[in-house]
Amino acid sequence: MSPFYSPLRPYANTYKGFLIAVAANLVALGLSLATVPAIYATPFMFFFAAGMITAWYGDYRHSALSIVLSAFLVNYFLTAPLQDIGFSSEDAFRTILFVLVAGGTVFVVGALRRANARTRQILTSIHEGFCVLDRDWVCVYINEPGAHMVQRTPEQLIGHSLWEVFPEAVNTPFYDNYQRALKEQRGIEFEEFFAPLDRWYDVSVQPSINGLTVILRDVTQRRQDQEVLRSTQERLAAAQKAAQMGTWEWNVKTNKLVWSEEIPLIHGISPDEFDGTFDGWLRTVHPDDLQRVQEAVQLAVRTKGEYYIEFRTIWPDKEVHWVSGQGRVLVDENGEVERMVGIGVEITQRRNAEEALRRSEKLAAAGRLAATIAHEINNPLAAITNLVYLAQTDKTLSEKTRDYLNMASQELSRVSHITKQALGFYRETHAAQQLELTQLLEDLRPIFQSRLDAKELTLTTDYRSTALIEGIQGELRQVFSNLISNAIDASEMGGTISLRVKDLPNAWVRVEVEDSGAGISEAVSKKLFEPFFTTKRDVGTGLGLWLSKGIVEKHKGTIEFHSRNGSASSGTCFFVDLPARAIAVERSA
Repeated sequence: MSPFYSPLRPYANTYKGFLIAVAANLVALGLSLATVPAIYATPFMFFFAAGMITAWYGDYRHSALSIVLSAFLVNYFLTAPLQDIGFSSEDAFRTILFVLVAGGTVFVVGALRRANARTRQILTSIHEGFCVLDRDWVCVYINEPGAHMVQRTPEQLIGHSLWEVFPEAVNTPFYDNYQRALKEQRGIEFEEFFAPLDRWYDVSVQPSINGLTVILRDVTQRRQDQEVLRSTQERLAAAQKAAQMGTWEWNVKTNKLVWSEEIPLIHGISPDEFDGTFDGWLRTVHPDDLQRVQEAVQLAVRTKGEYYIEFRTIWPDKEVHWVSGQGRVLVDENGEVERMVGIGVEITQRRNAEEALRRSEKLAAAGRLAATIAHEINNPLAAITNLVYLAQTDKTLSEKTRDYLNMASQELSRVSHITKQALGFYRETHAAQQLELTQLLEDLRPIFQSRLDAKELTLTTDYRSTALIEGIQGELRQVFSNLISNAIDASEMGGTISLRVKDLPNAWVRVEVEDSGAGISEAVSKKLFEPFFTTKRDVGTGLGLWLSKGIVEKHKGTIEFHSRNGSASSGTCFFVDLPARAIAVERSA
């Protein structure tokens, strides 16, 4: 490649380069002839300039023509004999010396022009803005991209003070950083927003003895993209928190697990307690679900597919939560398993709602079954009731037998009432009335006496209230029958059952039924009033306490319990609080 080559050369490789060579030499000849004869001492002076001009605007062919033409013109017009070609040794020496010196000069000029062209080409082609400022803040040079970034042209900036072109930049971070770089003679890099142009710039300022060199990048689009990404991430994070959903990524090769901040909340652990491994995550899974979860993950890895599973986690407070886990396997360029990504969702509320729906369906089925049973039992029950009535009219019966028949009649009435209740799905037909709780409890004693005797249980009473309440006798009788029956079932042989009635502040009365059994565990306590939950596997229906709670709340009261287990004084005490003032009890729907 020629040392004079440059794509910026306007007349290279064209006939105009030759015209410039001829014109430059003719001008040099004219200037030489116009000067006094003293010029003859240095006849080649103006022709050196003609060669340099040709070298700057042309290539080596044009420069060679200029040198040859200069040698001929000087020899013919400027050296003796004039207007004649001299071939003396002196003429030959001077001509050869001129050619060598002119050739060297032209080479140097071409090299300088090429370096200048390449520098301008580089400055023009780079995407960053490039600006040179002198110590008076005058723009010495700025490339096209730089001028475009600040919404100006190079002509509007070069030769003008930066602060005159942009007075709004004074006393801004741009102004302060430029001043500090020049004063402290050290490079400074910063990123700042320039409000007048509504643009973000990444600026690198490098000082020199003569001023500053500034490299400018317009990063507005990047900042806008970052803002959009940040906004998207914030919305995604808000959506994940609202949905109680988190994301995770497991590197199968390194066994490292990375998850979003929602995952620890779903699993009930803090990020500090997590060791970042797959095994550490498995430790949060409920032991009963652990094998099922492992098998699902292993199958997905083995088949390079996906998995979906719902499992339980145990929180530090021993509370059980449900999580929905879904994952997908990602492979590398060789088709080998590399990572697994997925999501975890807290679904405890959904599972509870599904369980509540199942219970509702069970209750509906129980209601239909109860209605059928009630219909079938009513006829034989009426017959037995009539037979007992007829037996009571027999005057030959002993007093003891007559008492037994009266008790049987009462129990038949209770059975008839319970049957009509149809496990809580009935319309109450009896009106509320004034009741004395002590008498209600005493009426139940004979009914359970045989069960008390069979387990050698002692029934103690402590009645400290004679307050009247307003309620439905059959329903409250059922409540206390359930509590006494449960107390008998929970008590060991030779134990004690206590019935207590006492007044409470604000016109309330409390009934307590306490046993000396083994007590109720914490796990059972949470489900005790749920329908169909029972610890009596063979005889329990799981509806007694649930119905009792509904009846008590219907009477504007509360039913609670205290239990002790694992000690010599273990046992459970249920207490029912009812208002002693007259309160209208709403009829069952």
